[in-house]
Amino acid sequence: MDSLELNNSFPLNSKKLKRINRWSIFGVLCSLAALTIGYVNNVMKIDELLADIQVLNKKYEMLENNNEILKTNINQYQSAERIIKIARDELGMVKSVKIPDVVE
Repeated sequence: MDSLELNNSFPLNSKKLKRINRWSIFGVLCSLAALTIGYVNNVMKIDELLADIQVLNKKYEMLENNNEILKTNINQYQSAERIIKIARDELGMVKSVKIPDVVE
C-alpha cells in the first residue's frame, strides 16, 4: 500500500511543481523584461543628456569667443591714443603743456 500511495501522490506533487515552476519562470521573465525596458529607457535618456551637453558646450564656446571679442573692443575703445585723437580731431582740444595744479 505504501508504494501505491507514493505513486498516486507523486503525480499531484509534480503538477504543483510544474505550476510553481511555470509561475516562477513567468515571474523571472517579467522581471527581466522590466529591467530591460528600464535599461533601454536609461540609455535613451543618457543619450539625450549627452546631446544637450554638446549643444551647451558649443553655446559656451561661442559666448567665450564673443566675450574675448568684447574685451578686445573695450581695450581698443579705452586706449589713450584713441581718446587723445578723438579729443584733438573731433572736439578741437589741445594737449596741455603745463601740469595741472592739484588742490587738496
